[in-house]
Amino acid sequence: MKEATSPQLENHGRVGRGFSHYGYQTWITKYGEKQAYWWVGYGGQRVAIDPKSEKIMVITSWREDYMTEVYNLFKQWQNNK
Repeated sequence: MKEATSPQLENHGRVGRGFSHYGYQTWITKYGEKQAYWWVGYGGQRVAIDPKSEKIMVITSWREDYMTEVYNLFKQWQNNK
């Protein structure tokens, strides 16, 4: 898990543009000083992990047109104790 959640590639592409890096099957980003890991599936399915607080958010969906709101919700949730 440590290697999977370590940056392997810097992301400059169109795919996963909301994430700064890619690990092994894991998108990696920071919201301020807080690290977050995301598993991104088909049709808006997502799993978000805050490794520091051990919070996990699971989204099941069939569409992806509201992901900006999902990412913002996770950022807010991550900053609450």
